[in-house]
Amino acid sequence: MSDVKHTVMEKISRGDLTMRPRWHFVVASSVAMFALFLLAFWLVYLESLIIFFMQGTGVAYVPVFGVHGVLVFLYSLPWLLVLLTAIFVYVIQRVMHRYAFCYSRPMVLSIVALIGFSMLGALMLAKSELHYTVLERVKERPVLGMVYRQYGLKPHQEVHIGTIGSTTNAGFILESRTGEIYQVLVSDRTRSPRERLELGETVLILGAHDAGTIEARGIKRFEVRHIQHRLQRDDRPLPLPLTVPIEINP
Repeated sequence: MSDVKHTVMEKISRGDLTMRPRWHFVVASSVAMFALFLLAFWLVYLESLIIFFMQGTGVAYVPVFGVHGVLVFLYSLPWLLVLLTAIFVYVIQRVMHRYAFCYSRPMVLSIVALIGFSMLGALMLAKSELHYTVLERVKERPVLGMVYRQYGLKPHQEVHIGTIGSTTNAGFILESRTGEIYQVLVSDRTRSPRERLELGETVLILGAHDAGTIEARGIKRFEVRHIQHRLQRDDRPLPLPLTVPIEINP
């Protein structure tokens, strides 16, 4: 301790160290905290935007269909947004470690806590009407609109969303939200809801298609709310569910 004190006193005597007024530190800390707040906001916004896109395109739900569904999920992630999110996490973590409440804690623990709290906020934000409102207001804008126009576009050729039109001996007829008609083939290996599906119900299907035929690996009910704005933008009426129950087992 005496060596440190001696070194500091020597630097002061040589003029290497200068006194700064209290307001300088107050202003610097206020600017840093404001920047930290902005970074945290954009981190939560980016994460909620990823969730919004993944839910809207149905990709968020395909992992329930097994390993193949997980691979489709990973392939369809908006990796540019994921990279930006990782950069924000790194920058925020570096800024936080300048303060005592975070400096004494392990870096890994700080990053895990940051991701956990930001994801909680992102989930809450994704459930709100914010992104739907922004989508309608900026969809024709050049930059942000270009990002939001990705919403509702099919991210993978094996992910299909549409309305059950009628039944067939091997499955049912699906009308996609872009107006395309597919014959869906259902087999014993198809993962599907235990409850009966109804004509007019909106469903998510995972499966390869060829010449208008989809071999379904999995079928899941899909909330109309996720595609409501996409349908309205295309001036297509929302599907009206009927009350005719159907069995999807062949």
